[in-house]
Amino acid sequence: MSGVLPTLVAVLWGGILGAGGQGAKPESRGVCARHTLRVPLVYNETFSRPLHQPYLTLCPGGRICSTYRTTYRVAVRQVSRDVLQTCAICCQGWKKRHVGANTCEEGESRGARLGGGTPTPPPPINPSPSTAVCHKPCQNGGICASPDRCHCRPGWGGRYCHVGSCQDGRNGFGYEVNR
Repeated sequence: MSGVLPTLVAVLWGGILGAGGQGAKPESRGVCARHTLRVPLVYNETFSRPLHQPYLTLCPGGRICSTYRTTYRVAVRQVSRDVLQTCAICCQGWKKRHVGANTCEEGESRGARLGGGTPTPPPPINPSPSTAVCHKPCQNGGICASPDRCHCRPGWGGRYCHVGSCQDGRNGFGYEVNR
């Protein structure tokens, strides 16, 4: 019996670590990363507001007594909540069916599906595809940060991260590359 408890703890602990760690099975094929954003949500809602009203009544013995009664009124209040929104980032060669999708599917050009033409190159990996689109893919590990502008890894520069750093630290266009 003494060996059962440590074994049970080890199995449960391994299950907890395996469920959220790197060994976990991905939720969707073609998803390279997920970002969770905290989005503030502000809206109006109605609620019942209690209203305590004093009123006079007759007490035993013919006296006038003061007491309270509670009535309810409909009121409006502004509510602010943070909503978690998950955004999937598709791997190279994969695409979303629509902008808000959390899954990715294999991407291919229309010509390749119909059996003719050459497939177009896959779209670049974008952290926020609804705001940043690079028509030419970012190179050398760069990420599309704004329309047709890549955010380059250290040692690379240029609009599409295609220019390597020179020995003097300049890229040939007169500005320094990321280091």
